[in-house]
Amino acid sequence: MTDEPGAKQGSGMKAALAGHFADIGHDLKTYLNPIIGFASLLLQDSSRLEEDQQNYIRLIYASAKQLLGRIDAMVELMRLYAGDVKAEHGVCYLRQIFERVEVRLGETDANRLVIQMPEELIRCRCVPSLLVGLVTELVRFRLKVNEEGTVRVGCRYDRSDASHIELFISDDGPGLADRELETARKIFSDDPGSVRPGGGSLWMVLASFYANQTGAQVLLSGGEEKFRVLVPAAQEE
Repeated sequence: MTDEPGAKQGSGMKAALAGHFADIGHDLKTYLNPIIGFASLLLQDSSRLEEDQQNYIRLIYASAKQLLGRIDAMVELMRLYAGDVKAEHGVCYLRQIFERVEVRLGETDANRLVIQMPEELIRCRCVPSLLVGLVTELVRFRLKVNEEGTVRVGCRYDRSDASHIELFISDDGPGLADRELETARKIFSDDPGSVRPGGGSLWMVLASFYANQTGAQVLLSGGEEKFRVLVPAAQEE
């Protein structure tokens, strides 16, 4: 028998926590937006600045934008956790997912992102906003590790095995350290509970949550292909 008062109390606590995170996110964004705006203005008229000064401002701008994206992701995560937002699966074109990833990353990071799209239109079954969040977190992590290199995103789709689409994220940067690799494998496996609290980096936690909610599977690869993401394919009509 379900303990309805207890369930309602738990739901209320989740909603309160989500609201608290939303308030914190709003406050942080209030301070961040002027920094982003001022840095953007300086970059628009950077001819008066020395090269080192321009680089510092680009770093400030990029870091602030990344932090802003993380704040939005955390608020969205808490809203999903509280049940304020329903994770509704639907059918969408993979091209649309990649385009939204570019927008979310912003100009600074998107300039180092190469998307290899097939000519044919491929549809997947997912929660679009969460799949965008998943790919964004994985790409953002690789951009951070491979500081000056290019990150490539593409997909493979075998019509003879139309159950899923395989996305891949590749670059020539360093892979995960042994301990981080072990933690990531646990988080992205069916046994995330074996990871001690605080044992995973924020990108791992966010990416794992997005993957679980949208029905995707994240596989860690060696060599240039750092991540493979299996997404359910939409059945052709």
